[in-house]
Amino acid sequence: MEDLIMKKALLLILAIGYCIAGTAGLRYNSWVISENGKMNCKQVHVGISKVRIELNDGNKIVLPIEQINSYSVDGKVFKKLVLYSHGTPTNKTVFMEQLRTRNGFSLYKYYRCDIESPHDCYYIYEGDTFCFALDESMETKKLKNLFKYFGYKAVLA
Repeated sequence: MEDLIMKKALLLILAIGYCIAGTAGLRYNSWVISENGKMNCKQVHVGISKVRIELNDGNKIVLPIEQINSYSVDGKVFKKLVLYSHGTPTNKTVFMEQLRTRNGFSLYKYYRCDIESPHDCYYIYEGDTFCFALDESMETKKLKNLFKYFGYKAVLA
């Protein structure tokens, strides 16, 4: 009987410890990488032309978006990359959310705000070099395999 009570107590203590560790892991530190280096911060607000940054010490600074290379907010990493359209580079750089990285290749998501049909676009880059746009122009089997490579299951409509 005492053995059963001890096992339940141990299980309860482990469960509480697991919950505390999980809660502690939810705090994300935001950061910004600019031309001047990396800055750890409390908050990052990205606008159309400026980035407002609240540093850990409470100071607030505003930087032109052109000076920002990447940033992290709520555990999500965003990197500035050249946007491609139909396999050719545009003269536009945008912040894309880095979803996963594997063997030097990264899967990115970009929300394209087209007036007719806004949608998420997915791209694969090796470093800063464009490799693939995961879209309807790609054959279905290859599309599914590339998503699977990064640990995602492609659901095609």
